[in-house]
Amino acid sequence: MPVNDTVSKWVTLPLSKRLTRFAREDDGLVTILALFMIMMMIAVGGIQLDFMRHEMERSRLQAVSDRAVLAAADLDQMRDPKTVVEDYFAKSGMTEFLSNVVVDDGLNFRTVTVDASKDMDTQFIGRFGFPTLEVPAHSQAEERVAKVEISLVLDISGSMATNNRLGEVQNAADIFLDTVLKDENEEIADTFLKNFPDFALAPAEAATSEVRELVGSDGFLRCYPHIHDTDGFFACVDDCDDGDPAVNPTAAEIACNGVDDDCDPLTVDGVDADAE
Repeated sequence: MPVNDTVSKWVTLPLSKRLTRFAREDDGLVTILALFMIMMMIAVGGIQLDFMRHEMERSRLQAVSDRAVLAAADLDQMRDPKTVVEDYFAKSGMTEFLSNVVVDDGLNFRTVTVDASKDMDTQFIGRFGFPTLEVPAHSQAEERVAKVEISLVLDISGSMATNNRLGEVQNAADIFLDTVLKDENEEIADTFLKNFPDFALAPAEAATSEVRELVGSDGFLRCYPHIHDTDGFFACVDDCDDGDPAVNPTAAEIACNGVDDDCDPLTVDGVDADAE
């Protein structure tokens, strides 16, 4: 039958019969399914492409952050750590992505933390309400020396006797020790209190008059080996005899020697077996 006659016959049919006939026909169903599957594959592939681009940008930003903190945390380099981080990002063309730089310096350590982020324009998932994706990066590096020994060499020769030079040297030595030991001692105290929650800082008002003299204006008890200790046992509160290294809070109490060896008045000195 000619095509024109078939079309004419189809058009002249009532609408209800045309819809019924269309529902019974199964020609072209596979084609429709195939087109649907192709569209889904294109959509999924586009989404994967956006996430692949996101991961690639994140890797680039993370790599720059990692290199920057490693270089800035190096204790041997003398430049400002924050400047080192900013220079790394500038050389990589990512200055605008640097969000925050935190530097924590101490006598024997340096910790550098970097946060960076950027917004990446999407190509496919923007059609689903996500025009951009945030690309974050976070890096932290620390270099710490376990034990640090510092030697302070002072000139006490005869030439220092005039113009109060020795007095000035002593003042300078005090300032040096205050600067070096202050933060480190407080850090040790904080760590101790965290590890032993049964202990607590006692208020300066509760100390004895002798100990209260060692309390600084900030309320912390401050004692130094070069001032408050002469026997090598640095415990300016519990060491009851700074002139005798055998007398300290860790020593064993020796019976019947008339000496408070362990600096604990509650410890019994013992009884002499030969005593009558």
